Amino acid sequence: MNARVDSARSATQLAHQAREKGSVVDAARLYGAAALRFWSVAVIEYPDVEAGLEFATAENLAGLLSDGAVANSELIAAVRSGRAAAKDLTGTYVFLVLSHAAVLVGARDAVATFRDCAVAKEVSGTPFWDAYAGSYSKFLDGAPVAVPGLSLRGAETYWLPYIELMSLLNQGMSVEEKRAELAALFVKRNADKRFVNADAHQVEGNALRKANWDFRLEAILRTRAG
Repeated sequence: MNARVDSARSATQLAHQAREKGSVVDAARLYGAAALRFWSVAVIEYPDVEAGLEFATAENLAGLLSDGAVANSELIAAVRSGRAAAKDLTGTYVFLVLSHAAVLVGARDAVATFRDCAVAKEVSGTPFWDAYAGSYSKFLDGAPVAVPGLSLRGAETYWLPYIELMSLLNQGMSVEEKRAELAALFVKRNADKRFVNADAHQVEGNALRKANWDFRLEAILRTRAG
């Protein structure tokens, strides 16, 4: 059995058990971990988006993401009421990945819930991912997306064009050139040894664990198409 799939299934079972016991911290953490492991397999071990989503469907990733969205929303509420600590929350980046994944597997409620988690003030992120979250939130709402003027660091140069894509889509402008740019950057980062640490969850693609398809691009395009 694929060790990563086995690990994801085990984490899913543990998450359900934690929820039944009322442990919101453990449930939120485990649902997120399970979803990320399944998602890593989908993008790295399957040849294209359709094959990856077929695998995700077989593993009921939509249901897992829906459960995880509820659990993390409950954890944020617990932090706000003083029943949990902010350190128990996952970061902005992970919530954004899970929201994009929810788009692709059709977990509609989870799309918005994870977006709301990503922009919650209690959730920590870098200046870039906080800006991405704000742009993504406007994108989902169909509002104008202003490309932030940030001083980019390292791998952020690979990710800024996705915000530019969201801006173009919400303006109803042509995105063919931006899609071509992102396709070229996808190939480049899959060969970039410096990107390995930035892809800690092994979902973006890097020189050691190459992704076969760009989930972020597919999710953004399908968000507007849907």
